[in-house]
Amino acid sequence: MREEQSEQYVAELCQKMQILEATDFDLEILTKNAIKYDTSHFLRRFNRQLETAYRKKFDEQQ
Repeated sequence: MREEQSEQYVAELCQKMQILEATDFDLEILTKNAIKYDTSHFLRRFNRQLETAYRKKFDEQQ
């Protein structure tokens, strides 16, 4: 992954995290589950878990 791509990727993760934090979602659980892995695997896994939580949260609101 090129540097600018990884910066964009991390920025997207942060944006999702901020949205979930704003909706009182418990990010600590996601972090504890994902942090057991190396950095690149951690980011991919964390992103997948955020996506799932993000979709769930907005499905509930619909």
